[in-house]
Amino acid sequence: MNDQMNTDLYEVLGVATDATAKEITKTYKKLARELHPDVNPDDAAAEDRFKAVTAAYDVLGDADKRAEYDEFRTIMEQGFGPSGPRTGGAHGGATASDIEDLLAQMMGGRAQGSRGFGQSPFGPAPFGQRQHPATLMANVSISFADAVRGTTITLEGPDGPMHIAIPAGVEDGAQIVVARDHEQVVLQVAVGADARFGRSGPNLTLTTPISITEAALGATVRVPTFDGKPVGIKVPAGTPHGRTFRVAGKGVKTETRTGDLLVTVEVITPTDLTDEQRELLQQFADIETPIKHRNRVQP
Repeated sequence: MNDQMNTDLYEVLGVATDATAKEITKTYKKLARELHPDVNPDDAAAEDRFKAVTAAYDVLGDADKRAEYDEFRTIMEQGFGPSGPRTGGAHGGATASDIEDLLAQMMGGRAQGSRGFGQSPFGPAPFGQRQHPATLMANVSISFADAVRGTTITLEGPDGPMHIAIPAGVEDGAQIVVARDHEQVVLQVAVGADARFGRSGPNLTLTTPISITEAALGATVRVPTFDGKPVGIKVPAGTPHGRTFRVAGKGVKTETRTGDLLVTVEVITPTDLTDEQRELLQQFADIETPIKHRNRVQP
């Protein structure tokens, strides 16, 4: 029998035979992201591994195909060994050729194509009465704003333009899997940076400067939000550099949750003092309480 007979698809993906559908999908996405040819140019070993894990996921990622494959594994364990049929097996009537043909159908005949969207390295392959889905992969770049709000992109597929919805809240490096009639579209998403805001999961982040006097005496500081409506943050007296304040409900809004805006204050030390400012600061320095700390040596 050929090498397909000795290939365990669970081992190819590196998952347990009782792994949940969610665990299988999560593992496949991680491997596909690491092994994709666009990430590993001119790496034949990575490309071969990418093809192998995608082929394994084509079977294990489909409940019906997985059930048939599990039945096949049982036949192999009960009725066949690596070099041919064993006597007394539960499916002694089946031949090695029958089993090999079944696995070949599951694995699918694949024709290699070029990299990039629209020409998948895996072409459609027959599986029973169903059409084996082709896997189309593409790297897409979207803006920070589109990642926060969601957008629709258009890609040129083998059968013409494809309009694919990018959900609000997608993160940099995420994979989006879209099932179509006879295709599975996998998008690797790269999210651009924003001049003011950052991301921490569903939360938006922002750094804002405050003066020494605002930090020491307290103040209300107005900061921008992503929807364009400024909000006021109450900075209490004695606020240290690097403290973070949370503004509820001003983060990323998705269908299932809404994040917050995390505002970190940066205390700015003045550098261009006027003579009057310098004199007043010196007066304060003369009467302020000395800092006592184990890492400070008093004069």
